[in-house]
Amino acid sequence: MNKLELATKMPWRTEAFAVHVVNCRPPKPGRAPDRPEDLIEALAEIQHQQWAHWSQAVASEASAATQSKWQRSWVPYSELTEELKESDRVWARKVMNLLRERKLIL
Repeated sequence: MNKLELATKMPWRTEAFAVHVVNCRPPKPGRAPDRPEDLIEALAEIQHQQWAHWSQAVASEASAATQSKWQRSWVPYSELTEELKESDRVWARKVMNLLRERKLIL
């Protein structure tokens, strides 16, 4: 199984991302987010960074069409369309829910 196939079979991805988030620094310098929306946005930015790192690592095993699609999103989070930002926020909300379930945040 190649890296791309393996990466698409990750039921633990959300939990692993949550552990990564708990153990890493915020993506931008400054105070920790005060509002849940700010935390979701910070988590979404980390999710995008994680996806970009992963997709660049496995891009050589993807089709040319997939590589082309991915390359358009290999930009800083702030430069993404709202639609793509929202797809990262979906994962950020999953992480927030997991952290709440584990009572790591309120």
